[in-house]
Order: sequence, then structure tokens, then C-alpha cells
Amino acid sequence: MEERVLIVGKEKSYLLGTGKVYDTKYGKADLRKVKIGQRIKVGKAVFSVLKPSTLDLLLHCKRGPQVILPKDAAAIVSITGAGTDWKVIDSGGGSGWLSIFLSMQGCSVTSYERDKGFFEIANKNAEFCGVKIKFVNKDFSKAKGKVDLVTLDLENPDRFIKKAFSLLKTGGWVAVYCLHAETLGKVWAALEKAGFSGIKGLENIQKEWQYGYGKSRPKTWSMAHTGFLVFGRKV
Repeated sequence: MEERVLIVGKEKSYLLGTGKVYDTKYGKADLRKVKIGQRIKVGKAVFSVLKPSTLDLLLHCKRGPQVILPKDAAAIVSITGAGTDWKVIDSGGGSGWLSIFLSMQGCSVTSYERDKGFFEIANKNAEFCGVKIKFVNKDFSKAKGKVDLVTLDLENPDRFIKKAFSLLKTGGWVAVYCLHAETLGKVWAALEKAGFSGIKGLENIQKEWQYGYGKSRPKTWSMAHTGFLVFGRKV
């Protein structure tokens, strides 16, 4: 039976299925009889055979529309405290990346995505990662229930703040993903009008460093602006 494994080398990693031989830039990777924890030679390079985590799988998922990357998803978790047994509505689910990340934290996630193509991509990505998410191919305006967290990643999110407020339990959070500062301002005003407390906005920028040989400095390429995150709590 084929099993997915992550083979990790000094400079590169591959997510592959067992039972086959693959061509790589280093040479042929023979995965016909490998075991987790084993080291194998691929050409002159050495790779470790690992069991992929859900995050490893997520980073190999298909992208349809723009996705919320793990760095921003992690910020949502760290600020709201989302975790085990939280009920979450993820609106504008897109390719399902945020829904999958929240599910990894133990949340029970319902994802609303009105675009049929994106909806199908998200379903396949969740299946690929082995997580259970309820995907609904409807507009967020149709959402029902009482939940701990509502995430908004859709066009004109300020128009849906009141709806998010109605869905939240007392103490629940809304997290809004905005691409532009103009949208951030509209969302902030809508949060205040709806009665949210503790409103905060942030931009999460990562800069990776290279180190050693007298050339220690930030790398030329960095993961800079992806989007703004705006939070509010219903109290």
C-alpha cells in the first residue's frame, strides 16, 4: 500500500509516495522499500525519510485563489486562543488552507465558499491532509449557529461584520484578513459600530536570515506584506 513520506536533505525536501522510483535533481530516489526514520542516498546526497506532519501536507496543497499562509494563520491562533473544541466559521474558505490550519489546532471548522471551483479544491486539500472540515458551497450570509471564532477572507468584509457579530458567542472573536489599508479602515469602523471590543490590527512580516562566513544578514528575499489582520471580541 502506498504511503506518503517526506524525504528531507540538506537543501531540499520532497513529498512522495512509497513503492516507486523517482527522478530528482540529485539522481534517482528509490522508495520501493523505505521505512520511516531511514536514511537513503539519492545520487551523492543523503536524505532522511520522515512521516509528514499535517503542516508538511498543507504546504504541498493546491492553491486556487490566494491563500492565508501559515504565518498569518498562526497569528490568528495566537491572538484569539483558538484551539481544541472551538467552533469556527471560516468565510471565503478559498482553497481551504486556513480551515485546515485551524482544524490542525483541534477546532471544529465549517467553511463557507460560494465559488464551486474553489469549494472543490478545498475539499480535495482537506482530504489530502487527512482532516475533517464541513465545507458549505454557499455565501457566508447563509451561515447559522453560535461559534467561538469567525474568520472573514472575502471581498468587502466590512459588509459582513454585523453578521459575524450575530454568529459569535459572548467572548468570541472575529478575525478579518484585509489586503489593503483602505479595507482595513472600513473594517475597523464596522467593528466599532457593531460593538466589538479590544479591536486591533497588525501586519505580520517575516525576514529570514542567512548566517556565517562573514556574510550574516537578512536574506535578499523576504516574506513581506501578505495582508492585514484585524481582530475584535464580542463581550
